[in-house]
Amino acid sequence: MEEKTLLLIAVICCLLGIPSLWLLALLNDLESEPVLFLENEDFVEIKGRIVGLVQKEKVTIVQVQHTDVVPVFIFDNVSFKKDQNILIKGKIQEEKGKKEILASEIKTI
Repeated sequence: MEEKTLLLIAVICCLLGIPSLWLLALLNDLESEPVLFLENEDFVEIKGRIVGLVQKEKVTIVQVQHTDVVPVFIFDNVSFKKDQNILIKGKIQEEKGKKEILASEIKTI
C-alpha cells in the first residue's frame, strides 16, 4: 500500500474511534457519582463488592464497596457472602449525617 493510503486509514480510524470510545465510556459510567453526594430520596443503582455483612431478625445490613463503603439495608430474607459482587437498586436515606441505601432490588453479578 502507498504511504498516503495508510495515513488516510489511520486518520479515519482516529477520527471515528476516539469519539466512539468517549461515547461508550459516557454511557457505561452511570454509577460514577459517589453516594455521599446524592440527595435524600434519590433512586440509585450501584454495583459493588460486599465487604461487611450483619444479619439480624428483620434486616440484613450489607457494607458495599462502591466508590466508597456504603451501608445497604435489606428487609427481605437474603443469603449473601462476603466478597460477592452485587447490583443494588434502592433509595438514598440519611441517618445521623451518614448516607445509606434502602434496597428495593438486589441481584448477584
